[in-house]
Amino acid sequence: MTETDPRRRALVWLVPGLLAAVLGLLHVQRPALWADELATWGATTAPWPDLWGMLREADLVMAPYYVLMHLWVQVAGASEVALRLPSVAATTVAAGLLAVLGTRLATPRAGLLAGVLFALLPATSRYAQEARVYAFAVCAAVLATLLLLCALDRPGTGRRLAYAGAVAALGLAHPIGLLLLAAHGVAVVVTDRPQTAAWARSAALGAAAALPLAVAGYAGQRGQIGWIPPADGARLAAFPGELFDSTVVGGIVVALALLAVSWRPPALLPALWALAPAVALLVVSAVTPLWVPRYLLFTLPAWRCWPG
Repeated sequence: MTETDPRRRALVWLVPGLLAAVLGLLHVQRPALWADELATWGATTAPWPDLWGMLREADLVMAPYYVLMHLWVQVAGASEVALRLPSVAATTVAAGLLAVLGTRLATPRAGLLAGVLFALLPATSRYAQEARVYAFAVCAAVLATLLLLCALDRPGTGRRLAYAGAVAALGLAHPIGLLLLAAHGVAVVVTDRPQTAAWARSAALGAAAALPLAVAGYAGQRGQIGWIPPADGARLAAFPGELFDSTVVGGIVVALALLAVSWRPPALLPALWALAPAVALLVVSAVTPLWVPRYLLFTLPAWRCWPG
């Protein structure tokens, strides 16, 4: 088959997607819901008035996810499997999109490898099997990055609006995800400076849809993040293991990625995607402690999306 063979192009995204789906569904009914998932269960099975009342007191930034899951539960029920299936679906889509992204950055072979390795990471299947918002944030980050490339390759209002929509989805899934814009902005300035102003407008439009909820949540419910300790040396050293859900896997992946990193296109974008949000969160944490590795799960796909 040639590089342009339709069957080969389909396999590039289909194989990682199917692999992520199989691994996500494997033992998805075990273990029982843990504390955070029980919060999802409580919010999404409560009557609508009770949900709105709860959001006024706690978890306001989770409102979009809770509303989505509330609608889902009305159709699929509230069993462990039903609550986790949307995360499995989001992870499946993310793996397929990552393969497409890797293909655009380099070759179909690189895209296929990126998607497969992402699907095989322990953290990928773990959060695919968790009834929380993280899988949606990962999927939105991959989509936003892919749509950024599309908008840069063929500028147009429709593509820029699509990118803005993906940015909004990322911010609504998890406000910390908007730190991805730091990576996107630097990449645009370095690789396609004339489009910087157009990118900035699209990014601002997307962020504007998500920031009011984040600001309201921080202003009114700041105490909910009071448990987060300051970022010290020990917590930074533990970052790879916590991000990848395995100390050994995290250490190996981060080490290999850093050895292979290149600051030249097309490797620049995934390198910035992996590193810039972590650096930005560390800077923010100096003012308000927010250093929680799982908040950076939206960078997970970038640690293998190195062209080559």
